[in-house]
Amino acid sequence: MAGKRVNKKFENKVKEVKEAANKLKEYVEGKESKIHKELDASVDEVKKLANEFVEAEEKVVTNIKHKLHDEVYLQFHGHEINTSEIVRKIKEEWKERHEEDYDSLKVYVKPEDHKAYYVFNEDVTGELPL
Repeated sequence: MAGKRVNKKFENKVKEVKEAANKLKEYVEGKESKIHKELDASVDEVKKLANEFVEAEEKVVTNIKHKLHDEVYLQFHGHEINTSEIVRKIKEEWKERHEEDYDSLKVYVKPEDHKAYYVFNEDVTGELPL
């Protein structure tokens, strides 16, 4: 008789362990499903951000291309001055004389003096013959 009680207790414990294992399995599967949904949402968000980045990059490239091709010419009393070339020369002068970069540049072209006057960072001035 004692052996039957031990077997019954053992069977009850096995049943309890199986029930606990099933509950744990259901819990893990539920968490796994939730993690997959969150992961899918995260992947979608990354794809969206990547697309936004590509669109922004395309706009920047387009703007750079426009800037590379835009040129302004000033014609005055039979002379023609390429303003892009003036700005390029002024920037070269800055680089030759200064190690640091500048924050701002203003250029004033005065054809009657045959000069371009410039101001870097609101205080460094100079002139360039045309």
